[in-house]
Amino acid sequence: MCVYGFPFIIFSIRDSIKSKRKEAENAQKKVYDTFMRELEATNAKNDERVKELADEYNCKFSALTAEYNSRTAALTVERDSAVEELEKHKANLSSLLSSNLTAMPWLAGMISDYLTYDFEVEAKKLEWGHNIQREKKTASVRAIRADAQKRIEEAKIATYQLEYLRTLYPALDDILETDYKELNFTGEIPEYDPVRDYLSREEWLSLSQIERDQLALDRYVQSHSKSKWQIGRDYELSVAYEYRKKGYVVDTTGSYLQLEDMGRDVIAKSKENILIIQCKYWSSSKTIHEKHIMQLYGTCVLYQIENHIMPGVVKGLFITNTKLSDKARSIAAALNITVVENHPITEFPRIKCNIGRDEFGPTKIYHLPMDAQYDITQIKNPGEFYAFTVKEAVDAGFRRAFRWHGQ
Repeated sequence: MCVYGFPFIIFSIRDSIKSKRKEAENAQKKVYDTFMRELEATNAKNDERVKELADEYNCKFSALTAEYNSRTAALTVERDSAVEELEKHKANLSSLLSSNLTAMPWLAGMISDYLTYDFEVEAKKLEWGHNIQREKKTASVRAIRADAQKRIEEAKIATYQLEYLRTLYPALDDILETDYKELNFTGEIPEYDPVRDYLSREEWLSLSQIERDQLALDRYVQSHSKSKWQIGRDYELSVAYEYRKKGYVVDTTGSYLQLEDMGRDVIAKSKENILIIQCKYWSSSKTIHEKHIMQLYGTCVLYQIENHIMPGVVKGLFITNTKLSDKARSIAAALNITVVENHPITEFPRIKCNIGRDEFGPTKIYHLPMDAQYDITQIKNPGEFYAFTVKEAVDAGFRRAFRWHGQ
């Protein structure tokens, strides 16, 4: 090759390199421009999606705000309506009591006058001539009649008031059927161990504390001579145990509030709702009437108002071992009260294991159904529970609550 042609080759190679570099730069610029266009398009789409999401969020937020305001307004109206109904109820009761000064005494006076008329007949028989002794006897007979009239009037007025109040407050039926001697309002611990009522003297002397308590509990469960209060209490605790097994947090208000439970025998709470449960264990020949359903509905509304709860959360549940009248059943459906009929007492743990405190610190005590403080003892704190057997309670570190003296 001629040396003079070498520079030409060098220049050709240089030009080729420049050309290739230019092509690479152009290709790189083209890729960059394409990327930037795609990026701008993506950003535009993202901005549009963000705007759509913002609009969607604002729309949902506005809807939720409107729904909240609507529910708040509805609750306010319902609360005001309930308060108005309570005021009317108070006014009606006040009117009832004031009417005792007119209608009821007038009717009672007529009946007492009729029932004591025989006294006046006897007085008329003595009322002839001017004999002093007969005049004294006549005055005495009429004085006896006046006293009898007064007593009959008072008794009749009390009877009329009671019957009217029973229509207004169905829970009075339960109170009137309760022997107050069965209830312990003071919580005092007597010096006599009630377990002895279920054991013979030989059993008491020969058995250990655990054996005594368990045998007494077994006989209490099997007993056919329980009081109405004890049977009703067992029914409430049985229902409470069923709902506790379903995962509800249960409060047996009927057990410890006794006559002041306002028809809320059991309150069962879950994340979704609150059940106000009324339990009725009656003779199978008796029928539940509509006034009991209406009482449960009323106490549900009152609970909702007292605790500032949104509508629909508090629900009424009526459970009974007997049946409802057709009218009571239809009213329950109209008021959205759930009814469970012919529901028996099922087995449940009866021993209350409660943790208290004294001057020495925490005290773990178990209570049997016949113990004085059984009804007023609540099981609600961590570590407390219901036990089926005395051994179960003792194994958990609990001791008997009752303290007695002597044998």
